[in-house]
Amino acid sequence: MPPTAVVHRKSKRWRVGNDRPVRCYSSAVAYQGAVELGADAAACHVDAASPAGATGALAAAVYLVSGVCGMERGSVSMDRDAQGNDVPADMELVRLALPRRTFTLSHIEYTADRLKWLFAHRDLIGGLRFSEEPPVLRFFFGRLQPVDGWVENLAAAFRAEFGADC
Repeated sequence: MPPTAVVHRKSKRWRVGNDRPVRCYSSAVAYQGAVELGADAAACHVDAASPAGATGALAAAVYLVSGVCGMERGSVSMDRDAQGNDVPADMELVRLALPRRTFTLSHIEYTADRLKWLFAHRDLIGGLRFSEEPPVLRFFFGRLQPVDGWVENLAAAFRAEFGADC
């Protein structure tokens, strides 16, 4: 049984209308306008002390298997402290925005199918490290590289299941 997502109840972002979540999944919370994936559940084996941590790796993996671009909302988005150390975020999330009247149900089902596949193969997700890290807005202008060749392993597993043309 997959782990349950951790959601702060004080956050208004996951509430709709009468303060109830739209849908809760095993490692994601969907609300009107976006889905946020909990990296602590989907990529918990990735070294959280690494510069990009599990959240950046999960965002990269989602893009690799689905072509869906997500935004890391975790420790990489935080500024470093005065001593230059990473400041851990309260929550490690990958945000997938869903603009209104842009996506059809088939888009959403495709994305859900790929996320389900990725969750089943989450052990293939590895870490990322900064190859270029600017002093400000590192989450926006920085460049990350995979550690230990996990990208090739994930792509090989994807091709084996869905074919080379997919």
